Amino acid sequence: MKLEARPYRLEMTRPFRLGTGSRNHTDTILLTLTDEVGHFGYGEASLPPYLGQDVDAAMEFFRRVDAALLDPDHPGKSTDAVADALGAEHRAPLAAINIALHDLHCKREGVNFGAHIGTRRSGVATTYTIGHSTDEELKLKLEESADFGLIKLKLGSSDDRALIDAFRKHSTKPFCVDVNQAWKDFEQALPLIDHLHALGCIFVEQPFPVGMEEETGRLGELSPLPLIADESVRDVDDFRREGGAFQGVNVKLMKAGGLDGAMRVMEEVRGVGKYLVVGCMAESSCAVTAASYLAPLADWADLDGPLLMRNDPFRGVEYIGGKVHLPFDKPGMGVAPIL
Repeated sequence: MKLEARPYRLEMTRPFRLGTGSRNHTDTILLTLTDEVGHFGYGEASLPPYLGQDVDAAMEFFRRVDAALLDPDHPGKSTDAVADALGAEHRAPLAAINIALHDLHCKREGVNFGAHIGTRRSGVATTYTIGHSTDEELKLKLEESADFGLIKLKLGSSDDRALIDAFRKHSTKPFCVDVNQAWKDFEQALPLIDHLHALGCIFVEQPFPVGMEEETGRLGELSPLPLIADESVRDVDDFRREGGAFQGVNVKLMKAGGLDGAMRVMEEVRGVGKYLVVGCMAESSCAVTAASYLAPLADWADLDGPLLMRNDPFRGVEYIGGKVHLPFDKPGMGVAPIL
């Protein structure tokens, strides 16, 4: 098995502003696995700042991978073996390996990944994400998102109520919000959630910082909207430990260490009757296409990452009428490099 890892910088179409800061790009690693007869699989390790791993650390991880551990016929077991050898904290690089192994396995078998796992359904609606914006920026972004039926607003600004009201002034669409850990106390959060509920919001994602699960549980008891975990729940262990504070989880491949890890989280969440969101980081069409095959299993999809990039290096998932459409006619994930 041959492993090739290449750093790549995803450039955003405009500055992406959150309560925790602003950025113009996200570094990622593009991975190719090639077997002895020339079949190949693609993977991606997106490295947003909060995951705590930079390009140098991720490339060093890939240099240390023992190719003998990589068996395309057993992607999950192979990924677990690499995690045991090098450390499970390397979530995004492990996700890249897991995605590439699944892609390679299905190509060797001549089947599409969606058909392989039984989720052969396209046309799942996805959110369109709008970061912190001025009034003029907000109007422009809403025009760009005209095809999308559900808007995701990033909160955590100095005046969230004004941002919420500005959105509702310009749009009657359903929406959800992602606070990205920016609220710090119960007294601030509950009135804002009541206001959001009155304006038709659907759910609130990660209101408090990781570690404030007790306060989150208290907020959830009184909130008229479901609270969805993001940063607080990365994998099954996190969900078993912290998931009780939330009414649902946003499952992402980069947090869970790949498709197998994500599906394990989804099974646990569904097993206790909670909500599921399938989401993404700032990722290219390589990783987002892989995640999109899981979207039919969730209540909501949050898979607009490639739409926010100006230099997507892959062709895969397509966005038509605000919905994700998958390349079911192609083997593997159905993605192809264009750069």
